[in-house]
Amino acid sequence: MAKHRGQFGVLEAIPGGHASLRWFGWFGIGLLVIPAGVLAVLATTGSEIMQVAGNVALFLRIAGLCALTGSGMLLACTLGSLRRLAELAQMLCEQGEAPVFIKDAAQRYRFVNEAAAGLIGRRLADVLGRRDSELQPGSDALAWEENDRVCLDRDLPTMFREVQATPSGERSFLVSKRPLHDARGRVSGLVGAARDITDELELQKLTRRRADETRVWFDLNPLPVVVFASSDLRILSANAAAEQCYGYPRQRFQQLHVSDLFSPAEAGRLRTYLRDAGRAVPPGSVAWQHRRASGESFDVLTDIGNLPHAEVPARMMLVRDLSTEHASRQALRECASRYDDLVESGLALVWMHDLDGRLLRVNAAMAQALGYNREDMIGRPLADFVADEGDANWNDYRDRTRSLRRDGGVLHFVARNGERRVWQYQFVCYPDAEPAPYVLGSAQDATLRHRYELRLRDQNQRDTLTGCRTRRFLELFAMQATHDQVWGCVVVDIDYFRQLNASEGRERGDEVLRDLARLLGHTAGSGDVVVRLGGDEFAIVMPHTTEHGVRELADRLAVASRDGMPAVFSIGWALREADEPLESTLRRADKMLLQTRSRECGSV
Repeated sequence: MAKHRGQFGVLEAIPGGHASLRWFGWFGIGLLVIPAGVLAVLATTGSEIMQVAGNVALFLRIAGLCALTGSGMLLACTLGSLRRLAELAQMLCEQGEAPVFIKDAAQRYRFVNEAAAGLIGRRLADVLGRRDSELQPGSDALAWEENDRVCLDRDLPTMFREVQATPSGERSFLVSKRPLHDARGRVSGLVGAARDITDELELQKLTRRRADETRVWFDLNPLPVVVFASSDLRILSANAAAEQCYGYPRQRFQQLHVSDLFSPAEAGRLRTYLRDAGRAVPPGSVAWQHRRASGESFDVLTDIGNLPHAEVPARMMLVRDLSTEHASRQALRECASRYDDLVESGLALVWMHDLDGRLLRVNAAMAQALGYNREDMIGRPLADFVADEGDANWNDYRDRTRSLRRDGGVLHFVARNGERRVWQYQFVCYPDAEPAPYVLGSAQDATLRHRYELRLRDQNQRDTLTGCRTRRFLELFAMQATHDQVWGCVVVDIDYFRQLNASEGRERGDEVLRDLARLLGHTAGSGDVVVRLGGDEFAIVMPHTTEHGVRELADRLAVASRDGMPAVFSIGWALREADEPLESTLRRADKMLLQTRSRECGSV
């Protein structure tokens, strides 16, 4: 406010305002001086006028005096009104909370109130007469001056938003500026006011957030949502999912009460509960039976709660239709029942175990095949029922179930009575199953087929005349041998066998071959295999041996050869060296046989 009540304060800061007030004052003084001059002239020439005009002069004197008095009173009232308006403008500008400022055409501050000075961050005395670029050098000040230039040059009001750092934190302001004009209509400055819109912006954000939340939980919610009044339970709104679930259009929904969505029996239960609980809707998840527009009843699970920030006290009911879930559960139970019937009535051998191999379930066919009760098998490791000779297959099975989702193979089982069974299986692993991962296996008893295959394989590997293994055994042995396995070979060849066949006949030759095969079989060890290489040549394969073992076997056969029973034959032997193949060992043994025969023939 002005320091002296006779001053006009903020009005003096308006460019051209002081001059306007000065001219207005001179005009008022003129209004007083002119009537006074008229009265003075009349008073001087009053005697002459009285002689001429008489009553007219008296009337003019009275009229001039009245005009002078009226002008003085009008001027006094006008000056009082202007003073009160100036005081009001001063109070609004200087004591108001909104920042207000006035600038001249050179963009220098002519007036700022306390709020505007605080916004700039300077004292009042430091702001007046200076530009924004002088007060706060930087890009923001240049932007403010550019905005001032637009307002002044284009004679247009401007408005922009700016963010200022205040002691209470960053605040957003909406600054509006309007051009000021002098008596000739030229732009002489601008007046600006700022309004703190931080709370409005926060309110807008909150409104948008609530609108987004409403859109998510109501409009976009795939579950039916019904909003109803807390007082009379009248339905206020329902989302599209509710319209589809209950079969009512939106207009019809707003004509219903929430109790109309319940089946008749449930509606009575709801009314009783509301009456006992002071019309409070049951909170939390509650199971009800609702009714569609078609009259069909269905099971639901509802969650009801207060709806915050609603214009009318309201509650929201979130509905989960359980009819589809119940139908799915019923279909799942029927499917499980049919699956159990198929597993239990089928011929396949079915088991289920965890990843550690502990049995969780076996069907009747598997328990019967092994001679156990199902209760006695549940909880035991599947390995307890695997035959010892099938350990390699069992280890392979266990590795496969841990690394593959599905696979198949062969397992050797032993029944309760000791009988060995061979099963061809397929398994599927479910590592993500709940509550625990498991493996589901299904098998067929392939014992008879396995025995038949073994018999065929054995027949293919045996010589029909002597019963010894054939060269096919050597091929199989070479494929199954390990790289560090040490084997030995003893090669036997009958001397003068062609002469024997020529002199005594082929039947005698066949008899000699059979007798030699029996001799080799009796002389060889339990793990050794007698192989007929062809004609009168045989070999004894020792899968695991030492040089001493091979040499000892060759010495025993040499003694039998010297006895001539059943015939005289030559011998050669060899032990595997490094990781050579079986054929190389046989060639070295055959080479020794030829050297021995040549040496014996040379000595004869």
